[in-house]
Amino acid sequence: MAEKMQLKCERWGVKIEHLQVKHIDLISEEMVRAMAKQAEASREKIASLIRADGEVQAALKLTEAAKLLHTYPVAIELRRMQTIERLSKEPQQKTIVISNEVLKDPSALIGCIIGATQSNDNILQGRQVVEFSSVSDSVSGEDIVPFDNNKISHKNEVRSSISEE
Repeated sequence: MAEKMQLKCERWGVKIEHLQVKHIDLISEEMVRAMAKQAEASREKIASLIRADGEVQAALKLTEAAKLLHTYPVAIELRRMQTIERLSKEPQQKTIVISNEVLKDPSALIGCIIGATQSNDNILQGRQVVEFSSVSDSVSGEDIVPFDNNKISHKNEVRSSISEE
């Protein structure tokens, strides 16, 4: 482009040393829209690649954490206890999760309930007790039993008392 300009300007004795384009008016609006779409697609592609990279890194970290938890069973129990503690402190929580191991030892169960009531005086009112035997257990509707403030019941005892009524 500079060479063509130089050829036209030589007859007037002007030498072009530098040529800079500041603005180009595109004739077609369609061309403007097409370029905008292309730029947007390019940005979306980059964002998608960044998200995918983040997901890969997260999956690797989760795999590493799972291997550590599998290696150290005590860590699983600690995680379970931390989760139960966190859930019991939420004011809107309507379910108390109690493991089978706690139900086998009545003194541990009483300690668990006393600890829960100390963190919130009304923690047991209107809530349900959910019993599970391990971290991998899924909680089904059969595992949820109504909580009675006057009596702590195993789910089978509750079922028999409900069927008697």
